[in-house]
Amino acid sequence: AFAYGGGYTWYEMEDLGKPEPKTFAASYAKVRQFITDVTNGYPVDGSRVFLGGFSMGTIMSLGIALAEPECVHGVVAASGYVPEGAGLAFAWERVKGKPFFLSHGTYDPVIPVSYAHRAKELLEGAQANLTYREYDMGHTIGEENLNDMMTWLAGHLTGL
Repeated sequence: AFAYGGGYTWYEMEDLGKPEPKTFAASYAKVRQFITDVTNGYPVDGSRVFLGGFSMGTIMSLGIALAEPECVHGVVAASGYVPEGAGLAFAWERVKGKPFFLSHGTYDPVIPVSYAHRAKELLEGAQANLTYREYDMGHTIGEENLNDMMTWLAGHLTGL
C-alpha cells in the first residue's frame, strides 16, 4: 500500500480508469504473493479462494482474477472496474463459468457507474458466471449490497 492523504491506496492513478503501471504492478505482485503464501502455508483449499474488494480493492481483485483465473475461484467486487489500462494480459478464454458478483452505486461520484457497465460487458463477453447489481447509493457498500454479497458468496461456497 502507498500513503495517500491520511490513509493508503493500492496504487497511484494517472487518470480515472488508468492506474499508474509501476505502483499497480507492485501491489499486484504483493496480492499475488499473499495468495500463494496463504494456499501454501495454511490448510486453505486453493480451489475455494474468493477475492473481494471495494473500489481499488475491486480493481486489484478483478485484475488478478482476469490475468490469472486459475489462482482464484471467484470474485466479489464493489464499486470498481476492470483495470484495462494497467498493462495486464487478460486470459478471457479461461474466465468462462467463473463466478463474479459485481455491484456498483448508481450515484457513485468517485467511479461512475459507466465503469461497472463496461466491466459487465467484458465479463458477459467472456461468458463468466456473472451476477450484476446496481444500488441507489454513492461510492459505498450499503446494507442491501452487503447482504446480497454475503448471500451470493455463501451460495457459492456451499457448492464447493
